Amino acid sequence: MFPRGRLYAACAGAGVVAIDGPFSDVLNRAGCQTEAVRGAFGFGAKAAIHPVQVRPIQAALTPSELAVREAMAYLARNGEGTESCVKDARAARAARAARTARKILAAAGH
Repeated sequence: MFPRGRLYAACAGAGVVAIDGPFSDVLNRAGCQTEAVRGAFGFGAKAAIHPVQVRPIQAALTPSELAVREAMAYLARNGEGTESCVKDARAARAARAARTARKILAAAGH
C-alpha cells in the first residue's frame, strides 16, 4: 500500500488525478470492487483490464446521490470556501470541506 500512497501524494501535490492500477484477477468481480472502493479514498480513476471490471469500478468511484445532495447543500450553505481567505484552523477545515464537495460534484458530472 505504501507505493500507492506515495503515488497519490505526488499526484495531489502536482494537482493531477491519481489513477490506480488494474486489479489482475479478472474473474473476481467482488475483489475488483473492494479494491476500487479502497482506492476511491484518494484515486480519481482506476484502470481496468477487462470489460467485466468496468461496472464495479464505476460503482465504486461514482458518488452516491446522498453524497451529491450533501455536497450541494454544503456549498449552498457555506459558499465557495476558497483557500485565499483561510485565516485559522476552522477556515482551513471549511476550505478543505468545500474542495471535497466540489470534487464530489465533479465526479458525479455536476
